Amino acid sequence: MAREDRVRFPGRTLFLTEDPSLLAQQLQGVDLAWDPARPLVDNISTDEITPGWVCYHYDETLAE
Repeated sequence: MAREDRVRFPGRTLFLTEDPSLLAQQLQGVDLAWDPARPLVDNISTDEITPGWVCYHYDETLAE
């Protein structure tokens, strides 16, 4: 079985661009094509990639 030469992700991709208007367009349903020249935000921390529900859930195993 031959392996594909590229990785494919189903669904939509949110490009975290430095341009707020492009971010807003994506959140309204516009799909952006990959553009390696488009500046992306480069200071993402785990706070930005943690799902929101995690911020409201706590139990005794949290520290583990």
